[in-house]
Amino acid sequence: MDRAGITQRQSQVFAFVRTAIEGNGYSPSMVEIGDGLGMSSSNASAIVSRLVERGWLLRVPGYPRSLIVVGDAT
Repeated sequence: MDRAGITQRQSQVFAFVRTAIEGNGYSPSMVEIGDGLGMSSSNASAIVSRLVERGWLLRVPGYPRSLIVVGDAT
């Protein structure tokens, strides 16, 4: 995938999630994403939902910290 259709803020969230998974072995919480990027956890959740809808991330329903990187926004 390329950057077409992804906003700068979405790209920042995507990169944060990817880096956190690579470093920790699991995805960050919405609070951690929000704190790390200077936004509310609800805003982080909304952006993550858009990334899931667009196919950049997958989320396993019913499980916390279950984001999986699918796309490549680099």
